[in-house]
Amino acid sequence: AFGIGKKKHKEYYALNDVDLNIYQGETVGIIGTNGSGKSTISDRLLQEGYRLMADDVAVLRVEKDKVMVYPAFPVRKMCRDALDRENYDTEKLEYIDKERDKFAIRCDEAFDENPTELYRMIILKKKKNGTVQVKHAIAGDALEEFIESLFLMGTFSYLKFPPDQMMSALDVVSHMNGLYTISRPLGVDTLDEVYGEVEKILMA
Repeated sequence: AFGIGKKKHKEYYALNDVDLNIYQGETVGIIGTNGSGKSTISDRLLQEGYRLMADDVAVLRVEKDKVMVYPAFPVRKMCRDALDRENYDTEKLEYIDKERDKFAIRCDEAFDENPTELYRMIILKKKKNGTVQVKHAIAGDALEEFIESLFLMGTFSYLKFPPDQMMSALDVVSHMNGLYTISRPLGVDTLDEVYGEVEKILMA
């Protein structure tokens, strides 16, 4: 989701369905709807030494030609299937969402509370069939991919996107160092392959 707020004449942007992970001062945003693999990818990044800044909701602001992200809470929300895949003991976790079968995981030791630059953004997409595909979106393609990932895109078409939010989205995209999309087919376990592609992007 994408929203706009103002505080003392400064614009803040709210982004939903995103995990923010930081390593050596660089933050990567992993965006994906339920079932896209976002939680599993983020969990593996944490295992590799990344630190958590936000899960599900993030606040952004463009400052001095950089997209700065602000920390949320040291809690992650993961679905049962993702927890089972990563061998978590759900009996020791707090059950928080019956409709989506989600649990809460405290991440106090792996939480980073300092605002940092959003260096890259990776959008995880689902498709009916085919193979895992990676795309480095630039210019207009990056803006379109970013807008298509936002809340209510099932209601708003790209051309009907509100002009003020269009400009705000453009402001964010134009100040990021890279926006990528990774599309994975439904019904096939490709998460290891997707994580491998995420690693390549982060090492580029």
